[in-house]
Amino acid sequence: MKRATNHLISTALLVALFLPAAFAQSGEEGPRTIWDGVYSQTQAERGRNAYLATCARCHGDDLAGFRGAMDGERFMEGWSEDTVHSLFHRIQTTMPPGQAGSISDQSYVDIVAFFLSRNKFPTGDADLPVTGLENIRIQEKTGPMPVPSFAMVQVIGCLTEESPDSFKMITSTEAARVRDPSESTGEALEAAKAAPLGKATYDLLRNVIYLDPQNLIGHKVEAKGFLIRSDAGDRINVSTLQSLSESCGK
Repeated sequence: MKRATNHLISTALLVALFLPAAFAQSGEEGPRTIWDGVYSQTQAERGRNAYLATCARCHGDDLAGFRGAMDGERFMEGWSEDTVHSLFHRIQTTMPPGQAGSISDQSYVDIVAFFLSRNKFPTGDADLPVTGLENIRIQEKTGPMPVPSFAMVQVIGCLTEESPDSFKMITSTEAARVRDPSESTGEALEAAKAAPLGKATYDLLRNVIYLDPQNLIGHKVEAKGFLIRSDAGDRINVSTLQSLSESCGK
């Protein structure tokens, strides 16, 4: 059983490299969005030079190596309802391949500005700072939207068994993007325990049986996994499941 659980988590971690993460805690500045002119044109040009020097040999001068994931609709599918910090962290911890973290944080944030410029988000008078990126949301110009399908998410709700080996999350929070598919710990766990229940419902795919859900029926639980939206109802391909309270009333 432990081997099956580890396999689920390992698979989720591999895919999560291409998916953004959940929001981090707030910094000193108030919340902004990528539509508020959060970087300068000069910074984007510096970022392009840094990208060409450190990333282009793998990803191409035109970002072709990302298979379109950093341009246009694909960029928004992968990063909307997240923060610029998640994008910065993704680049900082993966590029250049085999040498992650080998350039300065300033160069990494300049590369983020270059990506924002490539996606035609408006420029401003000031550079994108290294700190406070947690407070800059990536979202559609019209405002926040539901997390898209195939994102790694966290939901908190009441676990029920609909029929043998068929489980559902009810009175659940709306799906929120996360980076780490493993069980929450520390402050994140305490926040999950304190989160109020919601009104959403999610079917859990059958792989959840490898996580011994029978022991958590009727509990308030945290589930993490890949969100699959459909007209028949939203589902979650679960990577981890943990009890937050033995009562769904909490």
